[in-house]
Amino acid sequence: MTSAKWQEAVSGEPAKTLPAYCLVEGVLDRRTGRAAPTSVSGQAGSNDQYAIHFELRLPLDWAGRFFYQGGGGSDGIVNPATGVIPSWRDGPRALARGFAVVSSDAGHSSDQNAGFGVDPKARVDYGYASIGRVAQVAKLVIRDFYGERPKWSYFAGCSKGGQEALQAMQRYASEFDGIISGDPGYRLPHAAIAQVADTQSFSRAAPRSADGHVELARAFSQGDLDLVSDAVRSQCGNSDGTHDGFNYRPDACHFDPVVLQCKAGKTDQCLSETQVQALHAVFDGAKTADGHTLYTPWPYDSGVASANWREWKLGDAHHPSRAETLGAGSMQYVFSTPPRASFDIFSVSLADLEQSIHRKDPEYAQSSAEFMDADSVDLGSFKAHGGKLLIYHGGSDPVFSVLDTIDYYKRLQKAYGKHAADFARLYVVPGMNHCSGGDYALDSFDSLDAMVKWVEHGQAPQSIVAHAGSTTGSKLAAGMTRPLCPYPQSARYQKGDKNDASSFVCASK
Repeated sequence: MTSAKWQEAVSGEPAKTLPAYCLVEGVLDRRTGRAAPTSVSGQAGSNDQYAIHFELRLPLDWAGRFFYQGGGGSDGIVNPATGVIPSWRDGPRALARGFAVVSSDAGHSSDQNAGFGVDPKARVDYGYASIGRVAQVAKLVIRDFYGERPKWSYFAGCSKGGQEALQAMQRYASEFDGIISGDPGYRLPHAAIAQVADTQSFSRAAPRSADGHVELARAFSQGDLDLVSDAVRSQCGNSDGTHDGFNYRPDACHFDPVVLQCKAGKTDQCLSETQVQALHAVFDGAKTADGHTLYTPWPYDSGVASANWREWKLGDAHHPSRAETLGAGSMQYVFSTPPRASFDIFSVSLADLEQSIHRKDPEYAQSSAEFMDADSVDLGSFKAHGGKLLIYHGGSDPVFSVLDTIDYYKRLQKAYGKHAADFARLYVVPGMNHCSGGDYALDSFDSLDAMVKWVEHGQAPQSIVAHAGSTTGSKLAAGMTRPLCPYPQSARYQKGDKNDASSFVCASK
């Protein structure tokens, strides 16, 4: 089912600087499924309607290109299909560049929250299946509207959208020519367990309220996190020759917070032994009580003191951490098989959670690891038709560890040897939190322009210019630029203005 209408060109901010276009709204696979719970107790709600809703915007002046705009979080929302480029929020959207753009809710409504996970098909649609359905239908509409199919097709997303980008490449290789995957949650169920483990570790350094409630936000004050961030910048942020605090290779610098632990007679600011133990438990990677590894370690980076890091890991006095809300809900309903009737993030067994993401059930055809993980390096079909992959990841991402993404890229390098860089490149963004932000972050760069030049003109991005100072709260000079280098290269200062990317080169150690 589809409907269409014309929209006139508007002007103003980047989100509103759009050309004249035809808006097509569609619904696929409408059905009655299992009612989503409305509370953590597992009580069923009345909303049992499921469908894949999508929006396709077709510019009057079309460049022959198709752009699939990835989602985020638990999806459930059809965001305006303007062609948001997650890494370039201040620049023109893909629609303004002549792309036909589609977006989708991934097969469920936000009214169902994470409770949609009780429905077997909704889980799989969310994991990957909705991508293929929407892409194929969108291209049919494009063909009927313009009289021809797209010459080039792109997918871009960050976070869950980054996971969707990798799923699009791995499962629907022939549909896309260029894939941009930002801060990808490509092993989302495993990262969700890490959120539980991190919350439990931080809770051991947190005080309790009079009624016994864990006051997670008080485990570390802002001053405590600033202390860690400053020490990390001092030790790990001087590799480019400018002493600017940027850590271009978070996997190559090893910091131990024990150097900040309070000692007898120490009067200046320091961390308690309990706080240092909590940091070790978190940054060394989630493990079960018997030492079994559940998730990749985290690197120490400057963004540990930024608002986005606290938002995800600790919360504040007025808001619980997103691990306690979004993370716990997804773990309870979407990633656990079967979904759980109740969930306590502070006491649930980590070993049991690991079993649940690999467990199969007669009512659920696939375990969550099977329908969510996008970790395959069997990319022969994608590579054969000329596909290109651009991954970027913030060094201070508190949701998905950049070290996990580096591990994925290393597996790609092992699989394809010296030819891996011919079609796949990884860019580590120093200081950047989850998809954006960070007090010392280079968090704004045009990944789509780099991808188009690579796909259509064979110009592989030797570096991508990133801008700093665009984020509220940034401590960097507005307008500062640096080159983002393809891993494992790093930026090296040569000569000239230390705030200008042209003064740097990309080099290996």
